[in-house]
Amino acid sequence: MMKTKLLTLALLTAGMTLPHTATAQQRKEFTLNNDWQFSRDKQEWQTVSVPHDWAIEGPFDKKWDLQVVAIEQNGEKTPTEKSGRSGSLPWIGQGHYKRTLM
Repeated sequence: MMKTKLLTLALLTAGMTLPHTATAQQRKEFTLNNDWQFSRDKQEWQTVSVPHDWAIEGPFDKKWDLQVVAIEQNGEKTPTEKSGRSGSLPWIGQGHYKRTLM
């Protein structure tokens, strides 16, 4: 008889639900595209949105994509100086990004 009462009590307790206020917190979604910090030297930072092309701000210099080649498709036999593959963007180097997540 005692085992039956304990089993009944256990089953009743297991079926109880907690009040609504004790449930998990509401889900929050955050967009991570904005409020990034960018620097080339980790000293001076600027706020940017991603995706971000750090090379587009320059400085532009012909040396970044300079090459000496002969373009066979144009019938060239002698290599000459060419540029323009990257629009003289400074694509060589390092860029640093950081963002605080809360």
